Amino acid sequence: MFVKVHDQILDNILKKNATILLCFFGNYQNQGKLIQVIEICLKQFSGRLLFYVVESDSADKYIEFEGVYGYPTLQIFKNGKMIDQIVGKFDLEILMEKLNTTLNIRRELS
Repeated sequence: MFVKVHDQILDNILKKNATILLCFFGNYQNQGKLIQVIEICLKQFSGRLLFYVVESDSADKYIEFEGVYGYPTLQIFKNGKMIDQIVGKFDLEILMEKLNTTLNIRRELS
C-alpha cells in the first residue's frame, strides 16, 4: 500500500530513520502501470520499505528544492538522505536492483 503526500508533511516523512521510496508523478500521467511495478516491489520488500506518492502540484516547494525535473521520478532515501534516484521510464528489474542494493540484499546465484 502507498500513501499520497504533499509539501506540508514531506519533511517529517524524510526525517524517519527508515528506507523510503518517493514516487513523483505529473498529474497528467497514467500511473497504473508504474504503480503496478512499485506494488510488486512493496510485496517483495514488505516491512523494509516505506512508499509514498507525490503528485507534482501538491509538493511544489520540495520539487523545486530537490530539482525534480522529469516525471516519473523515484527517489530512494535511507535514514533521511537521498541515496539514489530514477528519472523517467523504469521497469521492475531496474527498481528491484536499486532496492536490493539499498537494503543490502544479495541476490542468490542460480
